[in-house]
Amino acid sequence: YEVPAWLKGSAWEVLQEKGNYTIFLEAIEKTGYRPLMEGKSILTVMAPDDMVFSAYLKKKGYASINDVETEELKKRTMRYSVK
Repeated sequence: YEVPAWLKGSAWEVLQEKGNYTIFLEAIEKTGYRPLMEGKSILTVMAPDDMVFSAYLKKKGYASINDVETEELKKRTMRYSVK
């Protein structure tokens, strides 16, 4: 099997390279979903960038992603999971 040229890497790598998804990646790390994002499967991720995530945190009264309970992050980061 040959890796297609259009394949950019894992979802984690792609978002990390973009540079403006650091808060989302922190949330993924906190919830324990990083291995899923680093996997070699085809995965669709609809991630808010740092500006959007910051606005959400401010609206909800959080100073940072660390103030959000892990269970709440799990609900928000994996809202549409495949069953």
